[in-house]
Amino acid sequence: MVSGTKNSPVRSMQKARNLSIALKKKGSVDIIFEDGTYYLSGLVIFEEKQSGSKENHIRYRAANEGKAEISGGTLLDLNWELYKAKIPESLSNIDQRYVNSLNQRMARF
Repeated sequence: MVSGTKNSPVRSMQKARNLSIALKKKGSVDIIFEDGTYYLSGLVIFEEKQSGSKENHIRYRAANEGKAEISGGTLLDLNWELYKAKIPESLSNIDQRYVNSLNQRMARF
């Protein structure tokens, strides 16, 4: 069973947010992101029920400052041929491109 602890972490920000609702009744909640890039599967909406209170806070933070990245992008698993790759049709409207976490200039033609 996944409990949202260090020994049994959840795999998404959405799941952590949902777990925080029940956990905040017992005390303050820290949602800690280990080093790495976390890709969001969709929009994350925070409503009042996912907020802390004056007594019981909910904090989102990186385990090591600057080492956890939350990305709204999509990780592409491409099958490369010499200097070209086929991008999935669902991602045809790309306006930014990153390679090894560095923003790359888009071709303009």
